[in-house]
Amino acid sequence: MKRIREIFEKFSRRRVMVLYGVLILAATGALFYFYYVKSSDVLEREVTRSILQTLKQTEINLSNRLNKAQIISESVFSSPEVMLFVGDENNTDIALQVKQQREIISFFNGLLKGEDSMQIRLFISGKKLCSAERVTFFPVSEISQNPLYQNTVKEHGQLFWTGVYLKKNIGEKDRNVISCARVLKHTYDYRDNHGILLVDIEESSLYSILSSGAQKGETLFIVDKNGRAVSCGDKLMLGRRVFSDDENSRMTGTFGIAPIMKNQKKMDLIYQTIDATGWKIVAEIERDELVRPNMIFSGTFSLLFVISMFLIIVLGIFFFVLHTMLDLNRQVRNFAINIRKQDSRILDKIGKGSAENLTSIENYFYSMMRKVKTLMDENYRSKIRERDAQLMALQAQINPHFLYNTLDMINWMAFSIGAREISSAITELSKYFRISLSKGKSVITVGEELELAKTYLSIQKTRFMGAIQYQFEIDEETKTYSIPKLTLQPILENAVVHGIQKKESRRGNILIRSKKIGSDIYFWIRDDGVGMEQETIDRIFHSPAEKSRTSYGLFNVNERLGLMYGKGYGLRIRSQVGSYTEVEVKIKAVP
Repeated sequence: MKRIREIFEKFSRRRVMVLYGVLILAATGALFYFYYVKSSDVLEREVTRSILQTLKQTEINLSNRLNKAQIISESVFSSPEVMLFVGDENNTDIALQVKQQREIISFFNGLLKGEDSMQIRLFISGKKLCSAERVTFFPVSEISQNPLYQNTVKEHGQLFWTGVYLKKNIGEKDRNVISCARVLKHTYDYRDNHGILLVDIEESSLYSILSSGAQKGETLFIVDKNGRAVSCGDKLMLGRRVFSDDENSRMTGTFGIAPIMKNQKKMDLIYQTIDATGWKIVAEIERDELVRPNMIFSGTFSLLFVISMFLIIVLGIFFFVLHTMLDLNRQVRNFAINIRKQDSRILDKIGKGSAENLTSIENYFYSMMRKVKTLMDENYRSKIRERDAQLMALQAQINPHFLYNTLDMINWMAFSIGAREISSAITELSKYFRISLSKGKSVITVGEELELAKTYLSIQKTRFMGAIQYQFEIDEETKTYSIPKLTLQPILENAVVHGIQKKESRRGNILIRSKKIGSDIYFWIRDDGVGMEQETIDRIFHSPAEKSRTSYGLFNVNERLGLMYGKGYGLRIRSQVGSYTEVEVKIKAVP
């Protein structure tokens, strides 16, 4: 009877331990599932918000592009010379027509300065001699039966944006374009239509802006109000219906998200309306791709779950071992009781040893728990930092493009009011930023570095009203090799600020030469400024604490080249006080 009771008690204890383990597993699993669902929802909203922000920036860039075409159209439409030329159909003076044609082409070239992807076309009366030119001027009869003509006439002189279509080019490759169209009327007679004005924008230029903010897994479109593709990556889809009436009707409002089913897959249409035309930028993305970042966190949760299970198993083993040890301890106590009758010193020795062993196990277990918790906290913080870095990088993509478009807008404003010098300076500054940023690259080609130097000197020449003159003698072979970005600019700045500008006349010349000699490339930058003493040259390279901002730039360039190419590479300065300064730059010829 006593033996049966002991077996029952042992079975009950094991059942309690199993039930305890099951409850812990269930509670832990439910906790992690709840946390995963909540975090997934938060991350999904963050990713969607990030895509909407990118689309908004893309819309701003596209609107700037389209608005520029509208401004060009308004400039042509408001030009008395163009209106007089177009409206005077019965003028038979060939010399006058040729003169007017040249003046109008010159006017158009000024409007299109720096715009390789735009073209102005005038469809005029076939009586005009220049209507047969078919580059800028065309006979209106060529499009009189075209729907484009009919739709433009219906607008009665207002701007009309066409869809995308294939424009035939004489002697060149045909291109897909979108046109800003309007009817031209005589200045003194608005009743008759005397021509059609088209300002063409190449579809590829719109798509380059559209695709600049593309993310992995998404397909981008620009669609008109009927859901037809105006611009997209698959050129076979241009002009065709991309979305059904039902899908198109879901995209209401200025921006938002429209869930759809396509090819048995759950898709999201994330869209943003273009203010200039009413078209929509649409990012089509699978729901699985949208929530893919959550998979990273899913892996994190799985890892945490495995660690937790491991800890639970360790705890189970610990309690099992502890229970076993307690049983053994009980047996030892029983044994000790029996021994006590014989020798109490044996009991004291056994009791002391048992206490020491149990304390060691307990201390080791709690130490392990603290280490595991530290690892879990560090892993979680690492994943959060990684996510924040990804979101910040995504938002930062658009800043350089926004800077370029802002400078381009200022350039156009300066041009439109006739401030050509300001327009030229802004153009050079924009070019300087484009090359100096170089999409984050630290190494560029020698050709790009020389272009950056030319742009910098052009800006300085404008700044000092022509007092700075410069000349390049470049070995063409050197242009394809690589060089650390902003190697020459600090040297040129030193020549301008500390050389020429310290002359009494504040005028001077700079000569830049390059040549490949053996496996090395040499540059020589020479100015006819005030020069410098040998003590000053030595201080530039050997006394960092005494350097000015510009001389520190020379020191920094020399250090960068030495670290990159090794001993023997960098800068060497030769100068004569009151005569000249020449800086020699030596780098390896690395493709």
